[in-house]
Amino acid sequence: MTVLKVPYHLDEYLPDLDLPLRADEVITADLPSGDVWERLAVLYRRVAGAVAGRCGCWWATGPA
Repeated sequence: MTVLKVPYHLDEYLPDLDLPLRADEVITADLPSGDVWERLAVLYRRVAGAVAGRCGCWWATGPA
């Protein structure tokens, strides 16, 4: 099982967030100014890319 750490509460970066599992990858993003939904869209696009890349989805990394 892959553990992805996304150290945020909504769009607030929490660099010292302590989780009970060791993360295989830490996902962060440079969030733009704007409302919370715009910022979350940027963050979750990164999360979705990491998940898709881990499962080998060609649409996340391009055709093989």
